Amino acid sequence: MKRISMIKTASIAALIAMQALSNTASAHARWVLPSHTNLTGNKPHTITVDMSISNDLFAPTHGFIMKSQGSKNPYITPAELTMITPDKTTVSDIPFINFNVKAVGKISLEQSGTHYIRLKQDPVFFTTYNNKDNSHGKAFGKNVFKTSADAKVPAGVSNVERVRYLPTLDTFVSRNGMSKQQYFGKGLEIRTAGHPNDLFVGEVTKFQLYLNGKAITESSTIDVIQGGTRHRNDRNIEKVTSNKKGWFDVKWNQSGMYLIETEYSVKSTQKHIDVDTYSMFSTFEVNPM
Repeated sequence: MKRISMIKTASIAALIAMQALSNTASAHARWVLPSHTNLTGNKPHTITVDMSISNDLFAPTHGFIMKSQGSKNPYITPAELTMITPDKTTVSDIPFINFNVKAVGKISLEQSGTHYIRLKQDPVFFTTYNNKDNSHGKAFGKNVFKTSADAKVPAGVSNVERVRYLPTLDTFVSRNGMSKQQYFGKGLEIRTAGHPNDLFVGEVTKFQLYLNGKAITESSTIDVIQGGTRHRNDRNIEKVTSNKKGWFDVKWNQSGMYLIETEYSVKSTQKHIDVDTYSMFSTFEVNPM
């Protein structure tokens, strides 16, 4: 990874064992998969959300642990399941259970309108460098940021870069109709000109990328992947490019569940950190006509 002020990359990766970045182009994605995206009825609805890190969408491999429960494993980043309801109320620390291959949460939807569901993770810290033979190395943990002479970073290495990785996983669920979308305004987010629960085959949806509540003003590359990759020889990744106002178009050729993922990095203003890398994994359902 080269030291630059702005970095735009198309593919997001996560090491399964460490739940951290990999630089392979076809690595493991993170995702939140709701049992329903649109519901109707007089009584409150209960949905489930599956959450996992896996290579095949949406076939789970590794789950998450609730942040409020804590974790003794330094390589597993705790996560918090949150939601913004149609009346703009933020619901925090929604309980979920880790079943190793995936985590599953249960969410009660009482209000009519659109609910914004997000799995938030604490930042992952790691340092990248080049060894004397020019091979790439990586050391995980915030403690390696204290000094360049830390024991986890070998002596004599070059191109040392200290990274803070901030992933967001989200989806939208509507009950008894769709309401105006609400947003957290933190991290990397995707917004639509229409509505995220109103996507149909043959149509084109306009999306816009936001970072910490502000539209991204540089061109970025985004991956659009339909679920069910386990049963395809080709992942069929559609790569689209946003304009300098963060807008990009996606034409839906088939119905099903989709993951839209992208990554955006900026020079960090935090002490002992060189780069803040934000990533986004957003799940959408595309309906047949």
